[in-house]
Amino acid sequence: MNKENESNKNSNSKKEIGKRLSTGTIKTYIDGGWSTKEFEKLFNIYKNLRDYSEFEIKLSIFPEIYNANFKKDMTERDKMKIFERHMDIWFGNRSEKKAIGVLSIQYSSPGWVELLFGSAAVVAGIVALIKHYIPNKKEVLDIRYKQVELLEKKITMLEKLGYKRQNIIKHLDVPINGLFKALKEMNKMTLDDNIKKIESKPKN
Repeated sequence: MNKENESNKNSNSKKEIGKRLSTGTIKTYIDGGWSTKEFEKLFNIYKNLRDYSEFEIKLSIFPEIYNANFKKDMTERDKMKIFERHMDIWFGNRSEKKAIGVLSIQYSSPGWVELLFGSAAVVAGIVALIKHYIPNKKEVLDIRYKQVELLEKKITMLEKLGYKRQNIIKHLDVPINGLFKALKEMNKMTLDDNIKKIESKPKN
């Protein structure tokens, strides 16, 4: 690798670390009739999208954790102990997640809801999901097909690392099911014109 490529790689790594350390905001422009029910739906949507985005970040670095902890001479029992511990740490739901902050709300026609997230990288992941799936005028079955397809990719990747399918599934289905529940709700609110536009930005 030449010096220029190495410099670019280091620069990109620093940017990625910066994204993970800095916070970010998402401003959702709303319209139409809103009650506490709609606001509750919106907050739950962003909670599920936040959880999945964090899950994707953890999944991307999990193989590195795996390789750093497993040794060739380990017994299957020792491997399973490490597997269960890291699956709980990285993909489990035991730890309390920080609440999503509310920066501002303006209730009018149109109005907005501005939320604060603990990581700009998580915000980028949420926005990427929304851009990819919303609005989606196809039937819910199409979204469910994507759900199964995405889950299968995650399982296949971890199977290549030596994990058993039945152990993988119990750790992956919660964030993925939450993702597509959120996308279904947001899709409906967008098509009903309750959600008009979404903006995001890093916040140092």
